[in-house]
Amino acid sequence: MSKKTCIECGKVKDVFAFEKNGKYIRNQCRACRYIKNKEIQKRYYKKKSSQSGYREKENARLRKWRKDNPFWDLGKLAKKFGYTKEQFSLLYNLLWERQQGKCAVCKKDLIKHGKDTHVDHNHKTMQVRGLLCPRHNLGIGLLDDSAELCSAAAEYLRMSKADK
Repeated sequence: MSKKTCIECGKVKDVFAFEKNGKYIRNQCRACRYIKNKEIQKRYYKKKSSQSGYREKENARLRKWRKDNPFWDLGKLAKKFGYTKEQFSLLYNLLWERQQGKCAVCKKDLIKHGKDTHVDHNHKTMQVRGLLCPRHNLGIGLLDDSAELCSAAAEYLRMSKADK
């Protein structure tokens, strides 16, 4: 088993304690490298946060960018459902217009392209069904996308209401 000396701590360690950089083995062991990287990160973030109003400016910049780019996260969803970004954008707008900007279940107003607007889909076929609020999207998902389970749950609620 081969050994190597860490230039940072001076300890002789197994080569497995050192990271590989391509075909070369680094001169610092993983533990020392981790500590050094943490120190560098602390200095960097301390410097950034000490700049007056940095966080507020950065948050304002991101808010403006998201407002100017409403489809910024649709690429990820489009790929998930097997569409191009343009196709998915058209589908999303069609669903939005058809549902008049409301949840398909409870008719609560949704925010277009908001994080509280979920794209409901069949988990087996990945076919998009509509736009839902988070509660109803989660509820349908927890009921395994099964109409039978939803009916059984509705019947259960009706029976428990009749008992009162």
